[in-house]
Amino acid sequence: MPLSSLKKLLADQTEVEQAGDQVGEDNADDKDKPKRKESRRWATRTEALSYGKFGSTKLNELMQDRKILAKKDGTKVKIDLDTIDDYIDSLSDVAAATAHNA
Repeated sequence: MPLSSLKKLLADQTEVEQAGDQVGEDNADDKDKPKRKESRRWATRTEALSYGKFGSTKLNELMQDRKILAKKDGTKVKIDLDTIDDYIDSLSDVAAATAHNA
């Protein structure tokens, strides 16, 4: 195969790869996936209890309901503090709850 044909083949292949990369960027499936935070703040159970200001039973309930993210590493449990923040942010304001119950 002549050198000019090889160069054309490589150029065509590069164009196809670049077009494939652009299609992957616009993939609709990627839009539905939650964005992963750059860095997570992991804590032990004891640290998470103190941070969230709730008891062990509530922590277990939140983990079971998957309202907070917890990972098991051998015998240790690691809890994502950002998901505790998200849970607390999802709670209703006291003023709104009081007005609703009145």
